[in-house]
Amino acid sequence: IAGMRLADQIPLVIRYQILQESATELQREMLQDENMELLLKEDFDIGSKRAALQS
Repeated sequence: IAGMRLADQIPLVIRYQILQESATELQREMLQDENMELLLKEDFDIGSKRAALQS
């Protein structure tokens, strides 16, 4: 029984490691300088709506 539980855990651990590596890589890609400005840029229509509401 214990051997079967260990055998069931191995694929789960492998999947977990792959997901962790993917998450780290995704975070690294998103935080690159060239992408940072694009991610933080406000859409034109949102800025226009905000300006209209403030006036």
